[in-house]
Amino acid sequence: MYSRDPTLTEMQPRDLMPTESPIFTAAIAGDSMLPVLRAGDWVLVRRTRGTQSGHIIAIQDPRKPERILVKRAIRPMAGGWWVLGDNPERSTDSRSFGPVSGELVLGRVVARYYPLPFRWFGFF
Repeated sequence: MYSRDPTLTEMQPRDLMPTESPIFTAAIAGDSMLPVLRAGDWVLVRRTRGTQSGHIIAIQDPRKPERILVKRAIRPMAGGWWVLGDNPERSTDSRSFGPVSGELVLGRVVARYYPLPFRWFGFF
C-alpha cells in the first residue's frame, strides 16, 4: 500500500480497529499534503460521509480502490467532491482523476497524533 510516487499522499490503514469502529488510524506516505501532513505522520480518521469544504478527508483512489488517499475537500460538484492536495506541485488529485464520488469518501481526518505534539483538525 505504500507508494514511492511523491504526488500521492496515501494512508496505510491499521487493522487494530474493527471495520465497524467509528474511527481508524492511518500512516501518511507522500508529500501531497505538505505542510499540514508529512510522510510518517499518523492520523485518526472518523468514518463519515458528512464532508464540508475545507475538510481533510480519506478517500478510496478512484483509479485503484485498494489504495486510500488523503486530500482536502474543496467543493461539491455534480459528480462528487473536488479534492486537492495542499502541495499542488506534488499532488495527484481531482485535476488528474476528476471529482470523487461521495461513495468513495471513507472519513474525515480529525487529528494527527504522531509525531507529537498532537494536533486537532476539527471536532468529531
